[in-house]
Amino acid sequence: MQWTQRWGAIAGDGRGHWGESDSRHFRLQATREALRRCRENGGDRCKLTVTYGDQCVAQASDGETAVAMVRPTRDAAVDAALSDCAGYAQGRECRIRYSACSQL
Repeated sequence: MQWTQRWGAIAGDGRGHWGESDSRHFRLQATREALRRCRENGGDRCKLTVTYGDQCVAQASDGETAVAMVRPTRDAAVDAALSDCAGYAQGRECRIRYSACSQL
């Protein structure tokens, strides 16, 4: 896998509306796209959840809480997100709702 300076982001409104971007040349471009997509998906008061550069991200949710974790590989990000989500889930099942890597 060849990395270059690429950016991604996740934005949400806290009510289940999300927007994502990945593999953008500029951090600002990634954040604006994630916020725009969140609004297009019905989000109100969308806020940036996470930005990441030259890494991978995974977002896990139990239906009430969502967590996003950034790691060097997709598998590591998925494992970390599921583990972190389980700490909040109080017995509810966590599932990956989004994962991506900022790469060419």
